[in-house]
Amino acid sequence: MFQTYEAEFEKHGVLRAQTLNEGLNGAIRTVEQLFSGYSDGILKDIMIEAEADGIVLKSGMVIYQGKIYYLDKEVRINIQPNNKKEFLKLRFEEVQHRHGMRIWTTDLVLDEQETIRNNEMELCRFEHQTGAKLRTTYNSFQDYGVTYNVVNIVHAPYAAYGESTISPQITQSFGDEMLQSELTDPYDIAFCFECRRKEAVSRKSIVHYLRHKLHIQNENISNHEIYTYLSRILEKRGKTSHMGNAGPRERRLIVD
Repeated sequence: MFQTYEAEFEKHGVLRAQTLNEGLNGAIRTVEQLFSGYSDGILKDIMIEAEADGIVLKSGMVIYQGKIYYLDKEVRINIQPNNKKEFLKLRFEEVQHRHGMRIWTTDLVLDEQETIRNNEMELCRFEHQTGAKLRTTYNSFQDYGVTYNVVNIVHAPYAAYGESTISPQITQSFGDEMLQSELTDPYDIAFCFECRRKEAVSRKSIVHYLRHKLHIQNENISNHEIYTYLSRILEKRGKTSHMGNAGPRERRLIVD
């Protein structure tokens, strides 16, 4: 039977522990049901800002094995430029039992290993060069694939129904740049408006679009391949920022 409930506060009344537990657990269950069937991944963009000596994670939410994790306070990570590719990952720990509560926690891991374990999720990667400033701003779609001194979020999995997908920030940038030209293909128009909704675009929708535009056959493609294919579509239209008059130098900045 469908139902809903809330705690009833009465003057001078005493709330039972059962009442508080039911209210709390009911709220948690409601939120988790809203995202039932979603893949593991970033649920709400993790805001990352660069500072002089590192980066700051300011807010965000992820979903892992049906549980929703949120960033409750800013986290600063010291980073020293070392000319090496580094990966920032979220590591999910086993459930803990404290003070009558079950608590699921995570650790941030910064290492040089690209391999993602079963209990890990990549948030971003970067290659910080000595004497350069690490940045988290993107001036064009092409910027998301720059190799050096830019926080790269292409590979980070974003939660979506059924299977993870690429960052909605990236697909929105694609849609914005495509719409700078006069589109006539209804597939372009429909897909670009879906990208501009600022929500994660399902992997199936992206693959269907790429199949139409580039005739790709493989449906099991990575985030990096998605980004590369979308970049190719923009290049063909001549609308990728700095690509129209650019030579090989900019093209070498695509992540390999």
